[in-house]
Amino acid sequence: MRKDLPDPKKIDERAREKEASSGPQQKLDQQMVSQYHQDHVINAYNPGDKKDQRGDKNTVRGVGMGIVGTQIDRNVHVLRPRPSARVNAVGGQEAERHVSGKIEPWLNIAIWLSQGDFPVWDTGLLDQSLIGEFVSKVLPAPQFWADDEVAEEVERLNSLVSEGAPEEEIKKQKAKLQRAKDDNWPIVWRYVDPTSTYREWDERGIAEVFEVRKLTKQTIQSRFGAIDLPDDMKKETELEVIEYANHKYVASILRQGKGKVFKRDAMFLKEPWEHGMGMLPYTFIRFDPMRQNDRGHTRRGASYHGREMVQMLDESITDLRTVTRKEVESPLWARLFPRLRTALGIEEKSIDIRANENVILYGGEEGQEELGRFPTATVNPNLFQLVAFAAQYLDRSGAHRPETIGQGPAGQSAVHLD
Repeated sequence: MRKDLPDPKKIDERAREKEASSGPQQKLDQQMVSQYHQDHVINAYNPGDKKDQRGDKNTVRGVGMGIVGTQIDRNVHVLRPRPSARVNAVGGQEAERHVSGKIEPWLNIAIWLSQGDFPVWDTGLLDQSLIGEFVSKVLPAPQFWADDEVAEEVERLNSLVSEGAPEEEIKKQKAKLQRAKDDNWPIVWRYVDPTSTYREWDERGIAEVFEVRKLTKQTIQSRFGAIDLPDDMKKETELEVIEYANHKYVASILRQGKGKVFKRDAMFLKEPWEHGMGMLPYTFIRFDPMRQNDRGHTRRGASYHGREMVQMLDESITDLRTVTRKEVESPLWARLFPRLRTALGIEEKSIDIRANENVILYGGEEGQEELGRFPTATVNPNLFQLVAFAAQYLDRSGAHRPETIGQGPAGQSAVHLD
């Protein structure tokens, strides 16, 4: 458990150390995300006619089958219904009435008010199934009850009480004050990107969290007010900020500048303040556990074990599409006899072939003119077998599960949330 007052320079240095050691996991995260969006790099067959000649860019185009996206979306849909809070009452019937009448209703409303307009729950479930972790943070925001709207209602209520106003008028003003407070909920629940969030562990568990974000100068000014930013930042459109937290403090740090031009020390955008939670304000919900390994992978999503098979299948389907696209229809061939045409007094020694128009061919002692099509390019039959095998393997490994679409045995779940 760490409660030290943070230092911006040390936080920036330690965050950079975490980033430098997270390369393998970052690469895995990028692979999972790119396969989900079907914009991953595909090593495809290129039907160039000559050595080192590239094919037509319209002929060679990657085709993704959407296997990862379908698998992940089905997982998310199973878990998407909003959870509800349940509290075990201790103290008899009176305690049970208090829990069921006040505590549980408050909890079940508070969590969704705290996320505001951003779908923290839905987005976090997507991260948890896709890259293996759902990260969010909860912080008190008492400043929301210190804004002008709430302050005016408080002042109005105090005036009515001091003036001895009728009880009914005071009651109405209290209701207006409560509505103002409801509209300015003083707790925030925020989504956190797992791919740029790093943890420091100690013997008790997670001791510190470093959340690296890129913010525009306008966003920084709106969040932290007017700040005397260094001159070298005027040319930068986005700035890197570290949201830091331990068991006692949270802080926002502007990172140290990089390179020869942008020289500046890390600085607080907002001085550290005590969050008063007695624990880390960050929550980490992992997918299935991951053993320590030589690859440096620390978390995994639902499609981890099939990721290379998905790559192979998309590349094979792309090759099939390329061959078909290269020859959508077979080229035409024609055999003409110029001497026959001369003997028949026909001047045209060539023919024009146009869609939906007749073509006149001639025959005689010299032979019969003909028109036909070349055979289409053939595909290695092993490619079809490979595609069939890969699709079957992915089904067996869990890419498509009956339970995720309501076809599994009763009481059996294909997806879980730890």
